[in-house]
Amino acid sequence: MFAASVRLGPPDKQFGKETNMSRHQFCIVWKISVALLAALLSGGPLAVAQTEGTLHNFGSGTDGNTLYGGVTSDASGNLYGTTFNGGAHANGGTYGAGTVFELSPQANGSWSETILHSFGQTGDGTGPASGLVFDAAGNLYGTTEYGGGSTGCQGGCGIVYQLRPPAVKGGAWTESVLYRFEEQYRGDNPLGGVILDSAGNVYGTTVFGGGDDTGTVFELSPKKGEWSLRILYSFGSATSDGKYPYTSLTMDSSGNLYSTTSQGGAYNMGTVFELSLQPSGAWQETILHNFNPSSGDGSDPIAPLVLANGNLYGATTQGGAHNLGTIFEMKPAQAGTWTESVLYSFGASSSDGSDPWGGLVIDAAGDIFGLTNLGGGYQEGTAFKLSASNGAWSQHVLHSFGHGTDGKFPAGGLVLTPAGNIYGACIQGGVYYTVEDKGGTVFELRTK
Repeated sequence: MFAASVRLGPPDKQFGKETNMSRHQFCIVWKISVALLAALLSGGPLAVAQTEGTLHNFGSGTDGNTLYGGVTSDASGNLYGTTFNGGAHANGGTYGAGTVFELSPQANGSWSETILHSFGQTGDGTGPASGLVFDAAGNLYGTTEYGGGSTGCQGGCGIVYQLRPPAVKGGAWTESVLYRFEEQYRGDNPLGGVILDSAGNVYGTTVFGGGDDTGTVFELSPKKGEWSLRILYSFGSATSDGKYPYTSLTMDSSGNLYSTTSQGGAYNMGTVFELSLQPSGAWQETILHNFNPSSGDGSDPIAPLVLANGNLYGATTQGGAHNLGTIFEMKPAQAGTWTESVLYSFGASSSDGSDPWGGLVIDAAGDIFGLTNLGGGYQEGTAFKLSASNGAWSQHVLHSFGHGTDGKFPAGGLVLTPAGNIYGACIQGGVYYTVEDKGGTVFELRTK
């Protein structure tokens, strides 16, 4: 069966029972199976725009495969990302524990891949599901969902890591584990990536852990060569609080932190929250929005927020007018309150995208670019553009994924260049895609 292509993982802590996969992976299995059925019933795929190209096909040999985190870039235009599976080290089976990779453009127009790190050695993390972020010195930071050596979680509780570039050209990158999650009250299973402030502190979220085992926001601070963890907030302690933050944080110029929880809130459909530092040194949570799909709102947000011109933009994987996800905007109002508006509800046509959980990027004109994990002409995801005119937003499908050896199920962070080129990643697909889950691509989409 098609669903068997998705790697099975440790038990699902969130549901409190022994299953063969995490909630994250279970959702992938279910959604991909539904997508396959929809494609078979649709009577055939639609035409695909000729503006998209595959830069690298993952899954050959000890290459990584299965890309959840998307890509980021450096000043030279090289692309960096992670693979959840694959690499040189096994992870209790044949899948491999994941990799960090670099793609570099060549003079002949091709792209060359270099594996910077293969996860899975003793004490190392396994299963990186998030993207990467650079610091000013060119170091890369990220998280793994599992691994680290802790016995407190099946498969390990995850790590935060740093990769330092080589001192000489052509040398090896060096990994340092900044923190191994080991105890519930300190958080476990970081699924989203991390961000850094100007002082070099690292901020992130864990899906589980904390006082109620429903997730945390943490800070890692460098002190005399060691990294010290501080839990800034534990979810679930207050009535109608959010639960299970799946994604990374966004920081404004004042140092306030913003993100979403995938569940919890007044309607148990997720929240948008803010954490602000108080004079006492404590961090205070404010719920800015409770998602309520019964009123046409979205639900189940798992994509990171984007801050632009003082407003927040994000996506929900479900809810909206067709219950296939939304793009929303949060605007600050009076007395510290925020107002949410649904800019677009997916599923308006048979070729529209659905289930958006990739990152968004916004260009200088205010247009929003993003990915849907499902839908489109082949029911295997889209790249889209949202544009505003006279206060109304319209959507244009830039590319439908899944034709032939194209990538399938795009997700994660995007890179948008000034020339209008978009770079991103697909979880599966490509020339090495098989039922053993060998697959995934990094793509380029030219929008101009």
